[in-house]
Amino acid sequence: MFNRERIGWPHIILFAPNLDFENKKENLQETNQWRDLVLQTGRKNSDLTGKWRYAIGDKYEFKELVEDDLQAYKFEGKNRDKSQELLAAFKSHKNRWLFPETISLNLSDEELAEQNQKIRSWLEKLESGTLKANIKSQEDPPVAGLGQSQEVTARTFEKYVINEEESDIMLWVHANYCSHCRMMKEAWMTFAKRMMSEKSIKVMQIEGFYNDMYDERYRPPKGFPAVFYKPAGKNADPLEFPADRRTAQDFINWLLSITKKDRKLNIIPEDKIKTTATEKLNNYIEHMLDQQLG
Repeated sequence: MFNRERIGWPHIILFAPNLDFENKKENLQETNQWRDLVLQTGRKNSDLTGKWRYAIGDKYEFKELVEDDLQAYKFEGKNRDKSQELLAAFKSHKNRWLFPETISLNLSDEELAEQNQKIRSWLEKLESGTLKANIKSQEDPPVAGLGQSQEVTARTFEKYVINEEESDIMLWVHANYCSHCRMMKEAWMTFAKRMMSEKSIKVMQIEGFYNDMYDERYRPPKGFPAVFYKPAGKNADPLEFPADRRTAQDFINWLLSITKKDRKLNIIPEDKIKTTATEKLNNYIEHMLDQQLG
């Protein structure tokens, strides 16, 4: 949070490596060149970005902002050279845009004019609201069947979770690489089946590594996996499942404890749930993988 508080919003920032802000003369000349470039960019485009502040920042000092908030090196699966300079615009921790090309110094007049024009075109799209926000997200999955947990992505998270007004949400945040998540998967699938007759609660899940968890309320504070209950209502604050035990019955007990006492939930008994042959095989394979991986 420290870096975000230092930056403030809205801001257009050029991130470069090894900047010299203490006049140590190691990279002072190049640092001043970056300062001049950013100042000139702000002046030339003041008609578009008059309300924005311009700045330069060391990309290593602001690693949290560059790698976590901006997702600069994981943007929709595209790899970027970490030694390159980055130009980005921030309105909030969620609303941020990354200039798609590298910013360079020591250009010819023709090359500099071309770079300035590309930056202006980018700023015009930013000002008009047509610029696509920078977000790391998987492809949208198909609609889940009855008794299944619905997968959501970073691009659908706001629509299906944050802005859901009529139904409560039970959300599992997991990671594909996480062995604890694989061990918990069977319990979550069983939980989804037992909740399939309860229309007021939706069971969902999101892969938290390949999808940008831009809303900090849903970022697992202790790592993966994590379970959250979000009550019906736009932007309602979620509650995190507090226990270490993670069985389907544990989730149900917790759900019953935090919902209204006069609210009767239609929960299917566990002995009425059937496990298909495919599910049994998948559970066995994941169990064997967990044993091998430790």
